[in-house]
Amino acid sequence: MTWTSKSDEFLLSPRFIGGLTLVGVALGIVGAVVVAVRGDLEGVTAAFRGVDEIGESASALATATLFAIPSLILFMVGSGLFTLALRDAGDRIISVIAFILWFAGLMLFLIALTFQASVTVWAGAELARTGAVPDLYEQLRLWMNLWLQRASIPLGLLAIVGYGWSILETGLLPRWAGWGAIGWGIVNLLIFLPGGTGAIGLVYFAAPLLIGLALVAHRKPPTSEAGKTPAA
Repeated sequence: MTWTSKSDEFLLSPRFIGGLTLVGVALGIVGAVVVAVRGDLEGVTAAFRGVDEIGESASALATATLFAIPSLILFMVGSGLFTLALRDAGDRIISVIAFILWFAGLMLFLIALTFQASVTVWAGAELARTGAVPDLYEQLRLWMNLWLQRASIPLGLLAIVGYGWSILETGLLPRWAGWGAIGWGIVNLLIFLPGGTGAIGLVYFAAPLLIGLALVAHRKPPTSEAGKTPAA
């Protein structure tokens, strides 16, 4: 048995991981507020409606992405640390599978975001300049929205179910957090699977908010007499 260093203990503490995750959620909210204050919310809808009748307003997608990408990066770091904390709490397999699914889904989501922030913004500018949408754009957008969404949303939801299961197995967080994650993942999977469409933000922002709040509210268990927490 070895003793964790103070830095390991801090980085793997539920409150630090939860705080990191909630900062990511806050960044996403700030991005939405900035776009709303500028009156560019219609431009964000170009991500799923296309640039017809939106034109240069699609540039709002670039603004939103400036906040969304660092937000998702924080989710990746937070989920990685959360996985390590779950492993230390006794789960060696489920949490790792959940992290792999979550990471893969986030990567696909990041690809979609960069497409919207670059190609969709370009297509909107071209529409404003020439009065026509570039020929290839709509096919690319439909592929990006349809197929990447069909892949990333189930991956994210299965990861959420996995993390909920791991929470129940380890007792690292209250049982309501585990059951809440499992319920959220299963209900949204049942909604998503018949039509293959869903709100991607509900997967990659709502679930981190739930788990982040549970982590921040977590009370540290009593330490040993030496004041240190043993690691397996």
